[in-house]
Amino acid sequence: NSLNANQENEEYFISEPSKVDLAEGGSNIPKNLTALRNDLSALMYFNGKIKTTKAGIAEISFRTNDAISDWAVLLHGHTQDLNFHVGKESFKTFKPLLIEPNLPRFVHEGDEMLLTTKIVNRTGNEISVMPSSFYLVSNLDTFTELEILEGDELHIPPYSSYSFKSKLKVPAGSDKLTLRFSVSSDQLFDAIEKDIPIRSNKVYQVESI
Repeated sequence: NSLNANQENEEYFISEPSKVDLAEGGSNIPKNLTALRNDLSALMYFNGKIKTTKAGIAEISFRTNDAISDWAVLLHGHTQDLNFHVGKESFKTFKPLLIEPNLPRFVHEGDEMLLTTKIVNRTGNEISVMPSSFYLVSNLDTFTELEILEGDELHIPPYSSYSFKSKLKVPAGSDKLTLRFSVSSDQLFDAIEKDIPIRSNKVYQVESI
């Protein structure tokens, strides 16, 4: 079987997410169209009805999602007389400038946190970048900028990374927290969005009669 996708070379694939306006919702993120990565599902593609030609060849094509990672391709096939075979391949999705927030699975109302976010420079040159981080709660329609503790402009050496921290206090009265992190240089940009459930601090007691 052969895979047909947007291949950069024999090893790397480039994720091509859809274009969106980061300033949607009234935030003061720069109003230019750019790639916001928000489809981070662990399963990229599934097809249970692939048929080969008489020569045993099948071609499939699929769009990579927004996660930058190593991917395993599992191929399960069988003939009409139920002879089975399993094949395995792999590929990587890649971006030259990457922002990676380290976020909890959930938060509670009133939590005060220092969010650590890593910026990765995968180019062979030092780059100067401007990071930003924003949050939105489910009962509001405007993004609010988070305070970044390490300064506005960062200089990252080639093939290196740098981590910065943002302060956040989880507001009450909402059930979801949407976080957006972005980083930009003169020619490169990356942005990611993740949703985190907000758990209430209220304790519910149910009595049976």
